[in-house]
Amino acid sequence: MDKGAAPAGVVDFQGSPVWAGKGGAMTYGDTEAYFKLKLGVVYEMRIRARNYVGTSDWADRSAAAAATGFTPYGTEKINRMKVEYLLNGGTLILAGGGASNTKTGNYTEYKNWAGTDIALLKIDNDDPSANQLKKGGSRFQKWVGATGTEVTESDYQNLSVTASFGSSVTSSVSGPDATKDVELSDITVTYGTAASPTANTITLSANGTYIVPKTTGTPAEATNLKITLGGTGYTNIKFELTYNGSQTILPFDGASTNSCKLVLNDYSTGKIQVRVIADTSNATGMSQTLTFDLQ
Repeated sequence: MDKGAAPAGVVDFQGSPVWAGKGGAMTYGDTEAYFKLKLGVVYEMRIRARNYVGTSDWADRSAAAAATGFTPYGTEKINRMKVEYLLNGGTLILAGGGASNTKTGNYTEYKNWAGTDIALLKIDNDDPSANQLKKGGSRFQKWVGATGTEVTESDYQNLSVTASFGSSVTSSVSGPDATKDVELSDITVTYGTAASPTANTITLSANGTYIVPKTTGTPAEATNLKITLGGTGYTNIKFELTYNGSQTILPFDGASTNSCKLVLNDYSTGKIQVRVIADTSNATGMSQTLTFDLQ
């Protein structure tokens, strides 16, 4: 039976980019359909029939029971959006605590926007039962957007915010004075993806600042920066990170005892320093400070 040509401007549902199907549904005579919708977009839906007789009137949405495993929508907005919290070197412990509620790097929430703006994740370091966000001795202040201004709510759009601990989100450094007596020629600095952290080698120079991208590879992923102290005769090797005014001893990279690795998405755009510290048979506390400009 000829069902006729589609009216001008109408895209057949089966051929549209949002149709996910359900073993052939929704075509002719079916009553359910699955949709592939984008995060951060508000949708409205209505339905009508079209066949060889013609096209029916539009039928608007109404509250109805949801399919098994799905959340029902009544007449509110159809939306799913993502909020990404960049923890800026801090450790987030969600209410309830425990290993599964401890987050580092980034933390992501998915929300439904129904027409009213949604409050962002609340942090209260004074209440042990609430969400905690700490970074050494620094105190969480607020969530900030790309321009550095405070953000307290989200609307229907995807959102990325960064934790502010009372200092600039664009980090700067002023590290401790250090005698530069570890030879630069004994230090190797490389960066790349997690699978290939030695793909790119940085040429070191006296008093140099080394520009490193925060993401690398195709598709882009977080850059892994690896620092290795080679040479002979070094013992008690340590790597001290200076970031936003605080010093931290970095862990070794895996089973290594002479290298460390940083995942640069954990840090803000701007400068960080890593001081390579070691002893020899003739001296203790020898060091060399490297400055990186993360972009």
